Amino acid sequence: MKKILLSIALLIGGLTFGQNVQDQKVSFSFIQLPSNPIAKGISNFNLVTDLSGYVKSNEDSMSVYQNKLSTFEAEFATWLEDKKRVDKLYLMELAKWERAVNATVSPAVAPVMPIKPPYANQPVKEEIRLPLLTEDVTEVQTNSSINLEGYTKGEGGAIVTLAILGFQNASITVKKTGTGAATKYKYTSSCKMPVKVTIEVPGEGVILSETVNDNLQTSVIKSYDNQYEHQVWLIDNYDTFWAERQKTLLSSSLKAANALINDKCGYPKRTRSTEIYTVKKHKGHDYSDLIDAYTNVKSGYDLLFKDVERKSAIAKIENGIEIWEDALEETNPFDNKDRVNKKVTALLYANLAEAYMWINDFDAADNYLQKAKIGGVSKYKTFAKRLQSVLNGLKARYEANN
Repeated sequence: MKKILLSIALLIGGLTFGQNVQDQKVSFSFIQLPSNPIAKGISNFNLVTDLSGYVKSNEDSMSVYQNKLSTFEAEFATWLEDKKRVDKLYLMELAKWERAVNATVSPAVAPVMPIKPPYANQPVKEEIRLPLLTEDVTEVQTNSSINLEGYTKGEGGAIVTLAILGFQNASITVKKTGTGAATKYKYTSSCKMPVKVTIEVPGEGVILSETVNDNLQTSVIKSYDNQYEHQVWLIDNYDTFWAERQKTLLSSSLKAANALINDKCGYPKRTRSTEIYTVKKHKGHDYSDLIDAYTNVKSGYDLLFKDVERKSAIAKIENGIEIWEDALEETNPFDNKDRVNKKVTALLYANLAEAYMWINDFDAADNYLQKAKIGGVSKYKTFAKRLQSVLNGLKARYEANN
């Protein structure tokens, strides 16, 4: 009975003094700095569309096709001449045979009619298919798809070149599964349409050169219970299918190119979703200071995108930081009944790591982040691990621009 009463007392004590943490979900916008910044003072960019790669590829493909066609025509002409020779020799043999038949008095000893010799295998033109060429890409398409955030399209600035490398490696493969009535033939297309992106800055040279979508893109066409319906489908849909795949891949590559130049060299708007940790009202302790800190920091985060110079945003975040750091002076991780016990200390570390990151004090942010990792509370240890990559990325971009 004494053990039961002791357990109940401990449970009540835990409920009385255990702080109830609130995860305040916040989402805010900010301007991401470039990792490959364009020189200060440049405000324009000029978009150049380079079609030479796929034009040359089209020409090469047509050249191969024409060579195959010429080879076929030459082989067919040779076959036709050989056919004429065989026909001529056979007709001459027939002439001899008929003269001999006419000169024979007794039908019983009439000569046997000669057998026509076979022709050589005739070349088949149907095996020479017109190549899949890259359809025309216009500057209207590229101009409408590309916008470098933070810059205006115009002459005299950075030169953004999109080299359309063309529609490549188009093929259809089949995979057979099952047996008997469960037999299935699944047909899948593979192809790619890469785009090389280059950004050149006057006086600096090339600051970005990457190729997007240079990997094969697969798409399931259809599955059949036999291998002949696909051949019927090809007769009706071959050209239109590949034309649609080209349009899809071009759109995808232009989107990827736009995302790349903005991530590397632009100033795009991004969204950050995170948590600010507070403690609910507690009858044993007053946590109104932490609520005030939350209100200040959240307001600061909300101003990061609206406030171009970020002065008012930083001021509000710094107010919250001051409150949190004052609270840390009370920390007592060895007494769960204390106002700033182990759990509250860990949540303050997490809050401070995020907050310092947004005022560009990355050393302080990393200091608190490491403390959160070793603070002994798994929830904030997990948060700190997630925050580490965000911190590293923002720090690298900040240093690249300062």
